[in-house]
Amino acid sequence: MVLDAQMPHPAAPSFAHPLGTDQVGRDVLARLLYALRISLIFGMGLSLIGSILGCLQSY
Repeated sequence: MVLDAQMPHPAAPSFAHPLGTDQVGRDVLARLLYALRISLIFGMGLSLIGSILGCLQSY
């Protein structure tokens, strides 16, 4: 078991990482864009289902 492993510190914003990095060294912008993609797909899908159901209700 390695007890003295070096953990990367959160980095400040730079040219390579415009929003910086988190405590594990992951790019914050990349994680934000990935989460945005999932949220938009989910929201658009539910909007489509809601629109279809609304049209059927009004018929």
